[in-house]
Amino acid sequence: MINWQPINEFVDGEYLDNKLGIIPRHNYITGLKNYVLATLEQLIGNLSRLNINDDMIKFLCSSLYSVAQRGNDRYFEVIKEVHEVVGIEVNVEDIITKVKNTYQDNTLTDPEAIVLSEIASNNYNEYLMKSDYQRCDYSAMLTLSRLAYQIILQGLDRYIDYIEVFVDTDGLLSSWQFDYAEKKNDNIWIEWVPLDKVDFYYSIYHTNCGGLSDNSMWDLASADSVAEQFEKDDSRKTVSYNMPFKQYCGVIEQEINEIIQLSNIKNKPTKLLMWYDLKQFVKENKIQFVEGLFSFNKMLQDLYWPRNLSSHGEKITKEQYDKLMYYKDRQLFELISYTKLQLLGKKFEPVLPDYE
Repeated sequence: MINWQPINEFVDGEYLDNKLGIIPRHNYITGLKNYVLATLEQLIGNLSRLNINDDMIKFLCSSLYSVAQRGNDRYFEVIKEVHEVVGIEVNVEDIITKVKNTYQDNTLTDPEAIVLSEIASNNYNEYLMKSDYQRCDYSAMLTLSRLAYQIILQGLDRYIDYIEVFVDTDGLLSSWQFDYAEKKNDNIWIEWVPLDKVDFYYSIYHTNCGGLSDNSMWDLASADSVAEQFEKDDSRKTVSYNMPFKQYCGVIEQEINEIIQLSNIKNKPTKLLMWYDLKQFVKENKIQFVEGLFSFNKMLQDLYWPRNLSSHGEKITKEQYDKLMYYKDRQLFELISYTKLQLLGKKFEPVLPDYE
């Protein structure tokens, strides 16, 4: 339950987290803007906890979205709803009258409401868009919540249509900048600019490929970071792609070996199979993978020779590298992750029935 009582404790920072719950810095009943800031402080506090309460996160995001859409009308409805639940002795109409008379200037500008609506809906959609084999990206949700908080705290009196967010390690909001719009736009494009590329790519794999081992996720993140630099530099077309190619293939090899051990087959190998033996074993034993846009048997065959070259330090050409990217772009690592999770009988909460 959100604490609507006047705050007697000094809150240093955005919120205070104690055994009673998250105590926000701002007071809910001192105007619409303070209500929004207090709710964002609740959201930031809950997203910062080790154990995430998904029902609370969804409730806070939907509350912020509804008040961004309807303003004071929804705010006063919330005061009445909370008054009824908590059972405050003071007449609710007297509370609303006091808020209207005393805190009428404490409100949201239309540009602030649009920012709040965009970010609250983005956070809520994190739940709607995930599958049972993906995690919610709580770090990204926390970063966006802090962005909304800082913009509304500082104030915004002109419409914007683009925000560039600079994000450091562990999703730390470093800075942001935005473009003013010539006219009102109900949607804002938010561009994510990672300052720590490896950490950024790891967070993507952690969210979308939770069945992979942690070491595999870091190896993929490191390979993605190097690959991004290669793609930006045209001169790399004449340089070997050995390093990222070898890292990607090393993960494929390790993870498919783990899938073999998890599969219900006889005569499982007692040691790690190298690529040639791996592709033969997968084919002969009809190892099953989650279906995608390609055949795993063909993928293992297509990448066998360049994988052999890379393992011996030979040059990997752009064409050979692009063949690997063909499979990666068709969700190779996501399919490997889903396969492992299905074999383990594991899903990531909250699963679909919780919020359908």
